[in-house]
Amino acid sequence: MLVTAYDRHAIRAFEAGAQDYLLKPFDDARFALALGRAKDRVRRVVDRQQMPDLIVRNKGEVVFIRLAEIDWIEAADYYACLHVGSATHLLRRSLSDLERVLDPELFCRIHRAAIVNLRRVRSLAVNEVGDFEVLLDDARLALSRRYRRRLEQRLGVRG
Repeated sequence: MLVTAYDRHAIRAFEAGAQDYLLKPFDDARFALALGRAKDRVRRVVDRQQMPDLIVRNKGEVVFIRLAEIDWIEAADYYACLHVGSATHLLRRSLSDLERVLDPELFCRIHRAAIVNLRRVRSLAVNEVGDFEVLLDDARLALSRRYRRRLEQRLGVRG
């Protein structure tokens, strides 16, 4: 919203993304209208940010899950197990299907049977047989050779 005494600024204001333009002098009704529009816009943005990204039916209840809260996802036949903190939720979607809709800035496939939230990765380690593993706070996941380079690039590991 822009408030000014000069109408010549209107075009530049809207080009810059202003949602409303109040020209002085204005009355209380015009101000209330502009303020109401601004509040509605803020409310819509907040509502959109609070909406769940995934809806999972689990034991007679419906669970709303935000993608950023997922630690990692594993394949389970035709299902995907979503690991969210200490909870696990079963979703009837394949890993390939989920991989297409997940934000690539936040998630990365590390194995044919696993996708991780990059913000949950604590380190990469070599196990006793020489294979790489991805360490999260509460999990140790196999990192396949096929996906290793992509993960390292996404994490900014130089090799």
